[in-house]
Amino acid sequence: MSRWQRTLKQPLRFTGVGLHSGEKVTIRVLPAPADSGIVFRTESQHSIPALIANVDARKSQLCTQLTANGTFVSTAEHLMA
Repeated sequence: MSRWQRTLKQPLRFTGVGLHSGEKVTIRVLPAPADSGIVFRTESQHSIPALIANVDARKSQLCTQLTANGTFVSTAEHLMA
């Protein structure tokens, strides 16, 4: 693994309140193999890589929205920061 790449030793799980929805949300952060990058996976199992090509600034309001495969993830920058 490159000195610039890192992954988790074990999975993490967070539960809280959605920033814009106000609904209860749970996220899991899982270890990944080298060179896989950061990938968001929705409940419906759609994968959205955290790539600049997947940022859709036209549809998002007060957040960063990643879109791919007909689905989206909002406010991803809060997790990635």
